[in-house]
Amino acid sequence: MKLIERAIALVVLTLLVTVSAAYAQTDRQTVVDIPFGFSVGQKSMPAGEYLIRRNRKDSDVVWVIQNKATGEAALLLTRSVHSSDTQESAKFVFRKYDDFYFLSEFWAAGTNTGRKIQITDKERALAMSLAVAPQVHVLIDRGGR
Repeated sequence: MKLIERAIALVVLTLLVTVSAAYAQTDRQTVVDIPFGFSVGQKSMPAGEYLIRRNRKDSDVVWVIQNKATGEAALLLTRSVHSSDTQESAKFVFRKYDDFYFLSEFWAAGTNTGRKIQITDKERALAMSLAVAPQVHVLIDRGGR
């Protein structure tokens, strides 16, 4: 009987550690140095170091990107995207039209789930006026700080 109790206790402890580790991973904030100005939502943001985090702990839909130097922030309306590969480093995907960059996706290191940002009217209008497909620009942050 004691063996069964110990086995159950071990299973419960393992589940508790696994769930808390997974929760901690999804709550992680990501800091990235973006070397060029870009737009996100309706805001234009200068080059600099940014913190990206969930707006609320109980929702993955709205995220915040905040300039660490100025404190300026923008809200991001996102949806989940998946990859078959786990990301080794944080990854930020931008759509580029001429010299205009729009943040379109971000991925945390160690996960296979990222967040895709909703296309804004500003980006849609620019794409139509230029009548060209955007270039995709991927910024990999290896966390070398």
